[in-house]
Amino acid sequence: MHKKMGIISGKDLIEQIENKDNDEKNKSLITCERWEKCQEKTDNGDIRGRECKECSSGLDWNNFNGWQVDLNLGKEAYITGNKSPTILDENNQYLTIEPGDFALLETEEDINVPSNLMGFISVRFKYKKMGLVNISGFHVDPGYKGKLIFSVYNAGPDDIIMKKGTPVFMIFFSTLTQDLSELENDLQNDDENYIPESLKEVINGKNNYFTDKDGFKSIPLELISMIQGSSVSLAKNNNRIEKLESSIKIYGSIAGGIIIALIGTLFAQVL
Repeated sequence: MHKKMGIISGKDLIEQIENKDNDEKNKSLITCERWEKCQEKTDNGDIRGRECKECSSGLDWNNFNGWQVDLNLGKEAYITGNKSPTILDENNQYLTIEPGDFALLETEEDINVPSNLMGFISVRFKYKKMGLVNISGFHVDPGYKGKLIFSVYNAGPDDIIMKKGTPVFMIFFSTLTQDLSELENDLQNDDENYIPESLKEVINGKNNYFTDKDGFKSIPLELISMIQGSSVSLAKNNNRIEKLESSIKIYGSIAGGIIIALIGTLFAQVL
């Protein structure tokens, strides 16, 4: 386990990602959707797939920045107003988030956080400056294993376009003062007086309470249900107002013409 304190960087981060010791308990911090294919391509016993150029050790090393790692946009996304999630593939690689729209976006990579670390996540500045706001959580719990799902909102004035398999998010990792697996061991020992009895009652009978967090494999239905429906924004309201104004002008002109014609007819009858 990692003993240094602070943000994991440099050699330490590379070793955590590569998992050279093939430690099944502490898997590689980051693996990608092509990870299993990389393993299949490797026939020399190196199960980490290091000979696969597409994803060396499960990570595109172009996304490695010394102390943090960029994460790519995955294949599934959901945007408010749509009836179902959008599936991105080779024939449909681009996703557009219009002003005022909410979206759920998944990462291409899986994150495997050990019990002595926690992750901090964000949207890359490239998209922040366009107005893309991360409205979901900003951390990843120790023990989490799975894809990350970002809930975002386009607060900018223009469409935001992104491409599958390109960096949209980022993550970095920090150590905890105590490995949570050690805390779980202490909870099993009645002689550990520092643990409140009420906490023991909460955890009683629950194994790996702090360190086993099943993550997402895709965007779950409950998250889609939370943001389903048409979104409302200033830009969309402005378009509606402009259409209404145009309609009023058109129908107003028609109505005016009819009124003038009626008045002319009445005068003609009087004369």
